[in-house]
Amino acid sequence: MLLLLVLLMLSSTFVTMHWPIRSADAVGPLDFDIPNGHFYTQANGSPAGTDTLGYAVTNDSGVPLWNEFQRYGGFASLGYPVSRRMTWDGFTVQAFQKGILQWRPEAGQAWMVNVFDLLHDRGKDSWLQTVRSTPAPLPPDFDKGKQWPDIVRERLALLNDNAAIKNAYFANADPTTFYGLPVSRVVDNGNHFAIRLQRAVFQQWKVDVPWAKAGQVTVANGGDIAKEAGLLPADGLTPDLPPLGGGRVVVIDPGHGGNEVGTSSKFSDGTILREKDLNLRVALKVADLLTRAAFKPVLTRTTDRAVNSPPQLVTGHPPIGLDDELQARVDIANNANAQLFLSIHFNGNTNSKLHGSEVYYSEERPYSSDSKRFASLLLDNVKRGLASIGYGTDYAVVKTDWQALGGPGPGQHFYLLGPVSNIIVRPSLMPAALAEGLFMTNPTDALALRDERTLDVIARAYATAIYRYFPVSIPAPSPSAPSPSPSPPAPPPQVPPARTISTAPPAEPAPAIGQGRVINATGALMRAQPSTTAEVVQGLPNDATLDILQAVEGQSVNAGDPRWYRARYNGVEGFVYAAVVQEGFPVSAPAPSPSPPAPSKPAPANPVPAPVTAIGQGTIASSGKGARMRAEPNISAPVVQAMPDGASLDILQSVTGQAVDPGDGRWYRARYNGIEGFVYAAVVET
Repeated sequence: MLLLLVLLMLSSTFVTMHWPIRSADAVGPLDFDIPNGHFYTQANGSPAGTDTLGYAVTNDSGVPLWNEFQRYGGFASLGYPVSRRMTWDGFTVQAFQKGILQWRPEAGQAWMVNVFDLLHDRGKDSWLQTVRSTPAPLPPDFDKGKQWPDIVRERLALLNDNAAIKNAYFANADPTTFYGLPVSRVVDNGNHFAIRLQRAVFQQWKVDVPWAKAGQVTVANGGDIAKEAGLLPADGLTPDLPPLGGGRVVVIDPGHGGNEVGTSSKFSDGTILREKDLNLRVALKVADLLTRAAFKPVLTRTTDRAVNSPPQLVTGHPPIGLDDELQARVDIANNANAQLFLSIHFNGNTNSKLHGSEVYYSEERPYSSDSKRFASLLLDNVKRGLASIGYGTDYAVVKTDWQALGGPGPGQHFYLLGPVSNIIVRPSLMPAALAEGLFMTNPTDALALRDERTLDVIARAYATAIYRYFPVSIPAPSPSAPSPSPSPPAPPPQVPPARTISTAPPAEPAPAIGQGRVINATGALMRAQPSTTAEVVQGLPNDATLDILQAVEGQSVNAGDPRWYRARYNGVEGFVYAAVVQEGFPVSAPAPSPSPPAPSKPAPANPVPAPVTAIGQGTIASSGKGARMRAEPNISAPVVQAMPDGASLDILQSVTGQAVDPGDGRWYRARYNGIEGFVYAAVVET
């Protein structure tokens, strides 16, 4: 039932200010920078651009998931975030469309989770086959009696059964990191071929489907499937508001409490819903959302109790009564210097046919236009939220408080909203609204309120309305950021078949300068050259001990870190990226040689051409995100390497490519750390 309510307090400066208003439908860019990270709305479950909610990827609390997300290639490699960061199986994790990052403190980096291995462990193979046409894994004895290098070689050989899938797999610069090893054979699923990997499923389509043409290879998103299969904690999947509240104080008032029950609804199974309980449950959800969005919510109560407890004569008008309870709520808001006030209620009436949502404000206040705008935002977001779970309502209105009390006149105001009068002693001093989510006395509305999803969407609607009430400065997306819907990548190059590896040691092995140990849960790959595009020589298991033969420079897999080791394992020589190796000895600084000695293998048929002469120098502009060098002058091309802010690069040629910014198709062919590729010109200072 309605509780005669009032509003809050703001300084006189606030009352006279006119802040810019964002329309209810203008939610700003799809993703943008936030303090210590980036915020994405693309995978919030709503049509693009229609909802403020999303997921932040940050470096907060000493866990640099934002840095790690970028190290893995960002959106282009992992897709958009589909969860908040959360604790799962004792580790801090965050799910993205294409995979899940797990922070490993002992290694100081994030590792990709073997999603499809976990789904097998959780008994989801039948579900995967039925719902996602995912092949069953190989029998447990497939690897029996084999050494790790043989396991890697034989599992990669399973890709040979489908050339298109194999080419797509090796088109990634580091396929075992992003996809893992095959865990099934290629299976004919009727309209497509499929192979299951540790972290993905590859599919080649025989016929045209809405998402692919015949012959095209697609990759099923491991993170999305883990979310769909219920593998992830549910409380980490709810999207957040951007953390841009700026510490603004907002008072959230759960109506009633203690002996004041409000309205109620009783069901045939004996269940009773009480308004005071629903008000508090929704208020706590709103406060949680606002806290994560960097607001400072103040709750008038956090338990089932009266606010004016123990009872005191707050108004100065004896006896102690309901007006003292309401004045106590107003005083909390005023004393907190709150900038906005929301009182949460659910409706009731003797006419059980009445249904839907109502939001009230007072038009007799200096800031009544702000209160009305706030009330409209609340109602608009409630309607949208209820519709998102299939509960539309044909009745949803904003009203003045006197409309609920019989007409304009003295005393025809809710105590929490109205001006000073012979009843209201100290009125609230800030814009305010009283929201009645649904009618508990209507059987259909009441049944909806038994569903926790209804309370969740109402809470998100209220929090979103509060966020959108205030002006928020959202930075424009970086010109180097990928578009939400990139074009399909160019067809991958043909990959040569894996060469036969001899485990016999060379006649005169090169002397080792020390030893190292692999420190990566998924192991590491030894390659023919110090680059992730070079041929894989063999796989190395985690904790493998290898001989270090030489420290060299090569591709900077991690931005600004070109360190590689020429190494030997099981008698076979090759190159291993230094970041996944823990040295057990002091290693000399990498030799700045552009041509490190190759392992024992035939020289290439064609000599390497001399480096192209630079026509100038450039520097990556300071944006906090660095930039990406790509294989072609478009943002859907594979990432060659990442470059930090301030990186100096050789400009080799000015070319025309994709216009990332409207009308600006300028790109540079450039060289950084000895590696060539294409960089969008707008992020380069020359």
